[in-house]
Amino acid sequence: VTAGVVSYKGSNMLKIYTTSGRHSSGALDLNKFTSKATDYSVMWKQYYGASSSYKVGMMLRAGKVVGNSTAGYAQGFRSGYLFIANNDPSGGNTTFRIYKSTESTNLNSLVTQGAALQTSQGTPVWYRVSVNGYPIVNLTFEYSTDGENWIIGAQTVDASGSFQSGSTQIAWGLDATASNFFLDDITFDGVTFDPTAVKGVMS
Repeated sequence: VTAGVVSYKGSNMLKIYTTSGRHSSGALDLNKFTSKATDYSVMWKQYYGASSSYKVGMMLRAGKVVGNSTAGYAQGFRSGYLFIANNDPSGGNTTFRIYKSTESTNLNSLVTQGAALQTSQGTPVWYRVSVNGYPIVNLTFEYSTDGENWIIGAQTVDASGSFQSGSTQIAWGLDATASNFFLDDITFDGVTFDPTAVKGVMS
């Protein structure tokens, strides 16, 4: 068992591409993180561009690619627990959603909760998503406006234990076509059964 912190850090922020895929959704594998993660969290800093509705988040314990031209919610999506922040800068709030991604063309919603999180252009918001336990799986979605003090946006339990371990994906879209947002300082912190996983911090 390996425990540690691995991160994507640098002088440039990640800019997501616009996709024409199903549901205007896209996915990006974070191959620097282990593909055999069990109990872990992923934290990232996010900036929003022009005022629009954005849906972006992370897939944890991601398994095989289930999204293709006929199956899965969107092309490239893996199976796993999907955490999505639905942010509408003009609406003054953010909706935190946790789903299960499978071969079904619909996402199985586990929980949706709203928070009075008002974002503005160029001002960072930090997000942290966590998955712990099996077969009773605890799922937590948190946010912070300073990177230090955390507030729970959504929390639930999956008693069916659908996914035990896996990799991590960035996912976005879900019928929100805007992609003018930027991600920075994406960090993995947790446990893996991958003996080749890197211990410590990579920058």
